[in-house]
Amino acid sequence: QGDTWDIGADEFVLNRYWVASSSGNWTDTANWSETSGGSGGASVPGSGNVAIFDGNGTGSVTLSAQDIQGDVDVKADATFTGNGDQRTMDDLTIRSGATLDVQISLLRMDGGDTITIESTGTLTSSTGGGMRLRGGVTIDCAGTWDLDTQYRNGLTISQAMTFQGDVVTDTAVAQDGTVTFPSGTTTIQGDFEVDGNSSGTTVDMSNNGDLVLQGDMISPLLAGWTAGTGTITLSGTADQNIDFNGESVEDIVVNKSSGTVTLTGDVTTDSLTITDVGTFDTDTYDITSSGNFAADGGILLFGSGTHTFSSGFDILDVDSGTDYETSTIVFDGTTTDAN
Repeated sequence: QGDTWDIGADEFVLNRYWVASSSGNWTDTANWSETSGGSGGASVPGSGNVAIFDGNGTGSVTLSAQDIQGDVDVKADATFTGNGDQRTMDDLTIRSGATLDVQISLLRMDGGDTITIESTGTLTSSTGGGMRLRGGVTIDCAGTWDLDTQYRNGLTISQAMTFQGDVVTDTAVAQDGTVTFPSGTTTIQGDFEVDGNSSGTTVDMSNNGDLVLQGDMISPLLAGWTAGTGTITLSGTADQNIDFNGESVEDIVVNKSSGTVTLTGDVTTDSLTITDVGTFDTDTYDITSSGNFAADGGILLFGSGTHTFSSGFDILDVDSGTDYETSTIVFDGTTTDAN
C-alpha cells in the first residue's frame, strides 16, 4: 500500500502514522508509516502532510526545534517532549477522548492556524509547559484546555471555553492585534494580559458573550475594547488586580467568596454590581458608569478617585471596614444606603 490521499478542493494530503514501538524522535523515519499500524520507514511528515497519532504507536515523541511542518491529528493519547520552542506549521486537532500532553516549554503555532479540540479531548501539560500562538491563531475548543497560553498578533476564540491557566502576551515580542471572544461564556482561570508593540491590541466582545476572569487583568497596551451585551464577572478566591486601561466595557459583576479586587486603572462600565466579595478596593482610580452601582456584601474601599454612576448608588449590605465616605461619588438617580 502507498500513501493515503485525501482528495478535495484541488488538493491532496499525504498521511503519516506514528508507529514507534517505544519513545523516539520525530525525525526518525522508522517511527512513521504510510498506513495505520503499518511498517515504519515512511518519510518524516512535512509540509502538506498530516501526522496522525491513533494509538498504533507507543511512547513519547521527542521534538527538536521546528520539527513539525504540517498538520497534527491526535486520535489517541500522545506526548510531545523536547527542549525550547517547538513549532507546528499548520493545524492541530485533538479528537474526542484523546489527550495531548505538551511536556516541553512551549509548543508554537504560526500564521493563522487553527487548534480544534473536540468534546472530551484534552490539551494539557504535566510539566508546566504551554502554547505559543503567533500570527492570529484560532482556538476552537469544545474539550479541555489545561495549560498556559501565550499569543501574538491577536487571537480568535471561536466558541465558549475555559482556559485553565494564563492567557498572556508572547514573552518573546508583543505584537498588535485583536483578541476576539465568542458568544457564550469564556472563563480564564489565570491572568489575562493585553499588550502590543506600537498602537496596541484590542479586545472584541461584539459576539455578546460573557467573560469570567479569575486572575489579574493586565493591560499595558490595551488600545480598544468593543463591548457587547454580555457581562464581565470577577470571581474566584485569590486577590485580583484589574486594569481595563480606561476603556469602556460591559456590565461588571464582582462575585468572590474571598480575596481582594483592586483597581489598577480607570474603568468605564455599563454597571457595577458587587454580590459577594472579600474586599473591593478602587485605590486612586476612577469608575464611570452609565448605569447603577449596587453592593450587597463584602468590604468596600472607595479611594481618592471619582466614582460616577448615572443611574443610582445602592449600598444594600456591606461588611465592617467599609469606607466610601471620603470619596467623590457622583450620581444622578436614586440612592440607597442600608448601612
